[in-house]
Amino acid sequence: MNPFADVIMGGGGMPGSINQRPYPFAAFGRGAFRDPETVLVALAAAGGAVHAWRPLEDPNGERLELIDGRGFNAIAGGGGRFAALMVPRAPAPPVLFGSLGDKTGAGAADVAPDGTIVYKTSYHAERGLTIVDPSGGVVELPDALPVDVQALDGGRAVWRGGAHGRAPLRPHLADAMNTRLAENVRGVDVLAYWSNAAGALVVEYDGTGLGYMFFTENGFDHDLIALDGAVILAASRTAGEGPGDLVKISISPAGLRYLVPANGEAPPWFPAAAYGPIELPIPPLRFPTFAFSHPVSVYPFRAEGSGRPDVFTIGTYSENPTPPSPLPKGRLLLAHDSPADWTIPAGALRSYDAVGWELYRVEGETLEQSGARWIRQARANLAQWPRDCFVIPMFYNQFNPATGAWLWTDQEVLDGLEYLDQVVNLDPRIKFVAPFSFDRANGIKPNPNLSRAFNDLKVAAALAGEATLTPVPPEPPDPPKPDPSLYYKPKEYAMSTGEEIGAIKIADRFARIVLAGENRGPFGWWEVLFDRTTPDDDCWFTLSKPDTRHSIIHTKIPVLLGADQKEAEDPFFYGKPTSLPDARGILESPVVIKDPASDLIVVYWTWPNRHATGGTSSPSATWIKRAS
Repeated sequence: MNPFADVIMGGGGMPGSINQRPYPFAAFGRGAFRDPETVLVALAAAGGAVHAWRPLEDPNGERLELIDGRGFNAIAGGGGRFAALMVPRAPAPPVLFGSLGDKTGAGAADVAPDGTIVYKTSYHAERGLTIVDPSGGVVELPDALPVDVQALDGGRAVWRGGAHGRAPLRPHLADAMNTRLAENVRGVDVLAYWSNAAGALVVEYDGTGLGYMFFTENGFDHDLIALDGAVILAASRTAGEGPGDLVKISISPAGLRYLVPANGEAPPWFPAAAYGPIELPIPPLRFPTFAFSHPVSVYPFRAEGSGRPDVFTIGTYSENPTPPSPLPKGRLLLAHDSPADWTIPAGALRSYDAVGWELYRVEGETLEQSGARWIRQARANLAQWPRDCFVIPMFYNQFNPATGAWLWTDQEVLDGLEYLDQVVNLDPRIKFVAPFSFDRANGIKPNPNLSRAFNDLKVAAALAGEATLTPVPPEPPDPPKPDPSLYYKPKEYAMSTGEEIGAIKIADRFARIVLAGENRGPFGWWEVLFDRTTPDDDCWFTLSKPDTRHSIIHTKIPVLLGADQKEAEDPFFYGKPTSLPDARGILESPVVIKDPASDLIVVYWTWPNRHATGGTSSPSATWIKRAS
């Protein structure tokens, strides 16, 4: 729309139109208003070259003015200025051309009514906007997210989650997209946006949670402007934006008034909305039902507090494609950590070992496709291995680094779990289920919905009976142990004061917190690197003992040093903010001992659970106290 609420439409192969009247010439799409009375169009007869048309002076389109001989993929205009994006075939780079000249490599732009231009600084970058005000002043915003960008008068702009020159927008619904702003309408800012969660086009008084929700599947390419104390909302019935697809509504304190259709009645595809709270309808969740045809046991990952033994208690767990050599004492639990098909190394395993595979959803697959893949792969794996098997169902939401949110909703996780008993019931050799994971930030313990499904799984398994795994043959007796009085045992390190400052070292490298923060983890955790030959200011930590275990906190920022691992040879260190709820867990509470053989101060992150018996499978490092 232009500032007078004239509407141009056209897209997806449809002809351009203005106020429901088709253009008097063939054009590619609708184009853009350069000013309230001039439309820039891609003239089909000229191969899409940019032409200016003034419909009030030239209603038949006989005096079009060539502006630029190039075509465009997107165009925006206002205040007598314009910016058009041309994306040629690779390897030629994209070009933003128009009133700013040619900006090679830039992305799409938006233009305010006063001519302020905001464009994506780099077409291929994930972040970065550039603002050019009408006087030519330039502002670079390298961290701005180039999504839902709207240029505003006076060199200002808004985008999803941010703003320049004004406060960011505050839509009530978290999934607001394609947000448009009309400022200072009777002293209040008004937003229009689409919500997939609500299935509605929402018009909301910014930050209030109040407004109108138009529940429709036909509200495409909406726009919103302020005009004479009201806001004008325009949308299309189709993505093609045909001349007859327009709906235009005036919204004011008096209520809604349909301007298009001309009879003032709401069309059936865009029903009127009532003013009120902006709220999501909350459908009840669908929970899986489990029923097993043979005895099945449940052994979760990180099982503390689950009421079931941990999967690590029944054997040595490994996701290595090649089984360890020599094989560990006792049972080996060999798992396949991939959605790809698996060739099981059956010849390297013993009759009492067990093999397992994941039942994880994969982005890009439908639920039905994932379910069919799980069943097909289970049958293939059973054909390769005639002994004990297990499955690892997805009992967590996973993390989406592209959005910073969970990859799967609770409902999507629960829908996947509906297939669990179908897979297990394929063969009695599938003897146990290892849910991943119980004690995890996006897993079972903190999530009431996943907790309910996990409890239902335990009940169903109990009704089916506990499975009996193939017995492990007894090991030959160990040689007699020497008299304990003849050798030293590790003793817990006793600090001379309540706390001390030092550094953590593995081999010849010291640990540091990466304060620049480019590689922050899924929950705002900090990256830890062992890359300093001598400790610097980023390497110092404070060691204390607030209870039966120790804490190691960085001296510059309040983060706990923690360590985790899937395999014994693959430790992972991280910095966890102390501000998080339950920040200090077992993996952030090491035990520090003094090794009598080497006189070194050694830090173990899961001792004594694994080290009490003399094992060496947990992450460990050396503590170097800083000289006074």
